[in-house]
Amino acid sequence: MIFVNVQQLPLIISIFCILSGLIIFIYIRRNIVLKKFLPPILIQKINKNFIPLIRPLKLMLLLTTTSMIGLSLLDPRGNSLTSNIQLEGIDIMMVFDVSRSMDVQDVTPSRLSAAKKIAEQISDLLVGNRIGLVAFAADAFRMLPLTTDVDSIILFIQELSSNLITSQSTDINKALAEALKGFSDDVLTHKAILLFTDGENLDGNIKHSINQIKEKGISLFIIGMGTPEGGTVPLYNNGQYIGNFKTLTGTEIISKLDTQYLNNLASQSQGYYFSGGSSAAIEIVSKLDALEKTPFGSNTQSFLEPKFRIFILIALLSLLLFLFLPERKFLLPLILLCQLPAYGLGTERQAYEAYNKGEYSTALRYYQRLLSKNPKNDKAKFAESATLYRLERNDRAIAGFTALTNNKNEKIAKKALFNLGNSKVAVQEFDDALDIFKNLLKTEPIKSKLYQKALTNYLYVQALKQQQMQNNQQKNENNEEKNNQKNESSEQKNQENNIENTKESSDNSDSEQKTPVKPVSPKDIDNLLGIAREEEKQNLSRQYGKQNNNIINQNKY
Repeated sequence: MIFVNVQQLPLIISIFCILSGLIIFIYIRRNIVLKKFLPPILIQKINKNFIPLIRPLKLMLLLTTTSMIGLSLLDPRGNSLTSNIQLEGIDIMMVFDVSRSMDVQDVTPSRLSAAKKIAEQISDLLVGNRIGLVAFAADAFRMLPLTTDVDSIILFIQELSSNLITSQSTDINKALAEALKGFSDDVLTHKAILLFTDGENLDGNIKHSINQIKEKGISLFIIGMGTPEGGTVPLYNNGQYIGNFKTLTGTEIISKLDTQYLNNLASQSQGYYFSGGSSAAIEIVSKLDALEKTPFGSNTQSFLEPKFRIFILIALLSLLLFLFLPERKFLLPLILLCQLPAYGLGTERQAYEAYNKGEYSTALRYYQRLLSKNPKNDKAKFAESATLYRLERNDRAIAGFTALTNNKNEKIAKKALFNLGNSKVAVQEFDDALDIFKNLLKTEPIKSKLYQKALTNYLYVQALKQQQMQNNQQKNENNEEKNNQKNESSEQKNQENNIENTKESSDNSDSEQKTPVKPVSPKDIDNLLGIAREEEKQNLSRQYGKQNNNIINQNKY
């Protein structure tokens, strides 16, 4: 077995020794503290509750966990394996202008440096494709043939400089011709040329190379480096800046990006033009990814099989044993008992207790939590509606009870109907409440508790309805008195000469105003309930016969 990260071994050993020493120190320190502050008899009693040798065993398990994690970090490798990888992709030739004008610093840090950075990003994003390199100025040469080795590609890109070619000028035609030679006609892959230049083509006729690119169906990507404003061309001697290039008359030469020429070149070759900005690499790669990938060979790779999973598994098992092995006797059965479901100790019981204590808001939250876990819990739905009724949220309570009246469970449906009647009373919909209670009286047996409750509520609602009618009638009478007073006052103004009639009218008005309105007293309500009960008994006797009539007479409400 081979450890790849052997250089990390001293650091891992140091960490392991520190952790192991800390664990052992805590273990020994605990025993010293016990012996110092507790008498031996008490220590013996405490130790009787612990399983013998369990603590040393757990100490060893913890040390094993830390050591196995440390070994896995060393990246252990085992048997040598081989893998045959089918290669597919496209062939790309990167063509770099390395003339002196590419040293202009109108882009940071220079045109050539910015072009190299874009090329490196493209190489990282196009892993699996074959890439070659061409450098040109007045002449052109192939730096790197097509290869899938990304590390080699980036290494050669980093070596690009304006000192590679001594004959300085710019001949794009030679560069494209050299790039075309780098492609193999025997391999039927999609091909692309990436041209990095500032567009100052000083030599050569480019038409021949453009025609060849179009005939062979090669995609040309032109990346313009620099700015239209341009900049001076620096002159270096052994890497040291010594000034700028000048004309014979002493004027500094200004090199500019020729975007018009490069755009025309792209359109002639049916290719693409990109400005050499920060997003150029992403835009170019998206275009290249759209090209169809073609198999161009296979590659056999050999590697050592990773074995770190074995050490991680041992560490995990050791840690689980350390956590779950009980130190005290009888702890394991308790752990097993804790896994049993605690039915009745959860939210349902808490909701029931809160409701009985009158904490209806708390009970509502518990019932809603139960319904979120099980929306089909009809008992929880009924309890939620009852709680809403207690909280005087009558609209929601009515909606809940109404939905439950069609429940398959007949018992829940009848209770929901009864509580729906109570909810209707709370919103003073007395007619609906009377219809609900009357329906229950027709369907329920006379001796049932629900029948007795429905009858009591029916009579009570009748009394409430009569009282409401009386209040409305009294209110109407008061309104009539006010209207009469207004009419009499107007007649008094119109009949100023008739004093006797006016006095008589005012006396009558005073007598009517002083007539007191007798409010409905509790005794009157009891009398109304008695009358309503008698009427109900007569109705029930007609409906159920003499037998039912005798039962009603025996049960005094």
